[in-house]
Amino acid sequence: MLASHQFFNPVAILDAAVAFVAFGLTASSAYLLNDLMDLTADRHHPRKRRRPFASGDLPPSAGFWLVPSLLLGASALAALLPPYFAVVLVGDLKRLFEGVLTEWVSFVLGAV
Repeated sequence: MLASHQFFNPVAILDAAVAFVAFGLTASSAYLLNDLMDLTADRHHPRKRRRPFASGDLPPSAGFWLVPSLLLGASALAALLPPYFAVVLVGDLKRLFEGVLTEWVSFVLGAV
C-alpha cells in the first residue's frame, strides 16, 4: 500500500485488513488439519503433546468442524474482495494443503 500511495485510502486499508484475516483463516485451517493428521505422533512427542488436540484439551471432533468453518469464513471474506483475490487465496490454500499432505505421506512412509 505504501508503494502504490494507497496508505491513506480507507477502502484499500479495509481491503488489506479483510485479505489479512482471510489468509489467517486459511492458514489456521491447514495447521488444524495438520494437527489432526499428526495426532497419534504428537501425543508421544515431548513438546507437541501439549498441543490442544494431542493433550485432549480439544476433542478431534472440534477440529473436524473448525477446519471447514475456517475455510468457509475465508471464502466469505474473499467474496467481499475483487475476484482475483479468490484466485490468490485458492493458490495459497493449495500450497498449504500440499505441504500438509506431503508431510503426512512422508510420516506414513517413514513409519512403514
